[in-house]
Amino acid sequence: MVGPACAADQGEAAYLFKGANIAAGRALLAENKCNGSCHQSYTDDNDPLSLYTRANRKVKDAKGLLAQVQRCLLRLNAGVFPEDAKDIASVLNLDFYKFK
Repeated sequence: MVGPACAADQGEAAYLFKGANIAAGRALLAENKCNGSCHQSYTDDNDPLSLYTRANRKVKDAKGLLAQVQRCLLRLNAGVFPEDAKDIASVLNLDFYKFK
């Protein structure tokens, strides 16, 4: 194949999250309290982190994860840049989703 690598060549997550700043993503998760009471309200066990690991989770792939992070940031009116959503989604993928 000639030209830049595409998602099919390296995996969707590797393609979407390439160049993500993990440290910045972790800081933004903490700063915006992304794993706090908002997520807790969506779980049956009151554990905000179980939102990422439940059997019936809504996010099914890396593209969906990035879209969900963008929706959450809009709902929070977090005022972050587009690359910040990529950083956050990359952290969540590393820690919970493990999409390739």
